[in-house]
Amino acid sequence: MQVNGVTYFTVSEVACEAGVSRQTLWRWRQEGLVPRGRQYQGRRVLFDATETELIKLQAERLGQDCKPGEQGVYLDHAATSWATPEVISAVERAMRTVGNPSSAHSRGTAVSALMEEARSSVAMLAGGEPEQVVFTSGGTEGNNAVLRQVAHSRSPLRRLAILEVEHPSVTGLAQQMEDEGIDVTHIPVDGDGICCVDSLAELDIAADTLVSVQFVNSETGVVQPLEQIASVVKATGAKLHTDAVQAYGKISLEFSQLSVDFMTVSAHKIGGPCGVGAVLVKEMSEFQPLIVGGGQESRRRGGTENI
Repeated sequence: MQVNGVTYFTVSEVACEAGVSRQTLWRWRQEGLVPRGRQYQGRRVLFDATETELIKLQAERLGQDCKPGEQGVYLDHAATSWATPEVISAVERAMRTVGNPSSAHSRGTAVSALMEEARSSVAMLAGGEPEQVVFTSGGTEGNNAVLRQVAHSRSPLRRLAILEVEHPSVTGLAQQMEDEGIDVTHIPVDGDGICCVDSLAELDIAADTLVSVQFVNSETGVVQPLEQIASVVKATGAKLHTDAVQAYGKISLEFSQLSVDFMTVSAHKIGGPCGVGAVLVKEMSEFQPLIVGGGQESRRRGGTENI
């Protein structure tokens, strides 16, 4: 229907377009999973074309079909979570804004402003500062970027120490680095998967060592005693990295106050898009890029940013 020259769609029309029942669409609307639309003449709820497309995308993500009562239940949010309507709207807004953030003209400046807005949001949720954020393609790249500080020609770090129960993006790279001749130490955990802090204190860790600890385990949900670990690590002069992908947005983080040097985070565990992450770095001047070839991210990560 047309209202003041704008095309709107009824609940029935949108439900049909999305392939869901009216009841499902109404429930999603009440739960805030889709745009709420607007009321017309105090009764009918109408959606514009953009809202209709967002609802269709959400229906695809949730795997709904046309039959009422046959709604799937998704419980694997530790692997990935569906994008929220706000995220879908933000992504659409970004994709409709043409320009390279490195360009000096007005379109580049507009896109750069979107990117810096996102950088501030990432920093705020992590309890850090925007200038500490380096965008990546996700947790795996972030972990690789940090661990590859070890043995970099411009880094003083020469040895690596990791928990026995790290994410494969850490354990796999650690094995490869060990094959390359880099000294890798495995920090023991107890029967509950928690770092043995006393054993950590007995290991050969020094100022040339990077210690990597997954803050929250992606399989068990165990939360490591990060501050206790940090007190031991910092006493040796070593650097500390935490993979906080499973902690980010779920428990309170204060990167600026934590005694860690690097923190990896990712978006898709908390309703953001896949393929987007960041590393927070305390001393940016000490951070060497994994990907080179561009001046992006203050020369800490080459390549046109994924706005």
